[in-house]
Amino acid sequence: MYFNGVNAYVRVSDSSSLNVNYITIYAWVWLFKWSGTPYQCIVNKYTTTGGYFLAFRNADKRVNWVLRWSDGSVAERLSSLGENALLSLHNIVLTYDGAIVKLFINNVLDSTYSKTGLIAATPGQPLDVGTWGYNYLNGLIPQVLIYSRALSADDIAWNFNYPDNPVRNGLVLWLKADPQYVKDVDGDGILEWLDLSGFGNHGKIYGAQLVQLTKSYARILQPLRVLAYAR
Repeated sequence: MYFNGVNAYVRVSDSSSLNVNYITIYAWVWLFKWSGTPYQCIVNKYTTTGGYFLAFRNADKRVNWVLRWSDGSVAERLSSLGENALLSLHNIVLTYDGAIVKLFINNVLDSTYSKTGLIAATPGQPLDVGTWGYNYLNGLIPQVLIYSRALSADDIAWNFNYPDNPVRNGLVLWLKADPQYVKDVDGDGILEWLDLSGFGNHGKIYGAQLVQLTKSYARILQPLRVLAYAR
């Protein structure tokens, strides 16, 4: 799924299944360039009262995550992944199990952060892919997964090696960029990115487009032949 950095995003309506206390955010992302905006958002379901956020921060040229807990505390950290994030595909995974936040980059543990508690739910707040306000992503997202638990290192390795057959336990959102999973299922004239998790968390597509990539996620991809959407 191609996000143009200007006005492209995918919006998933609020769902109790997405208002999690523990989490894994799992995404494959290709970033085209650093921009003048503060962030380039990957996944956002964050408010002043709770939630979660994963993005690139342009000023630091690193992966940035933010979590807010039910006690009102907030943590924000940056990855070690820097300039070499551009023009290559990266697997970015954020987990929280009630005690430790872990960030994995390309199946390697990048950093940890200790915190005890529950992530505060964000009822009423949609989950956005590719934007946080005007902080649009300029890049590609072949896949997004959200889990209501922290995946183990073995789970993360499995998903890294078998992205088309991810671990199902705790999976509440599974967006896979494929023409057969982009359809106007409710007949309102807006295409949906279909959720394959079984929870029905389909995302409305605004400005984003499917493009053709090489076969394997793990290889350097040659994007941007726009595909006809399935109907």
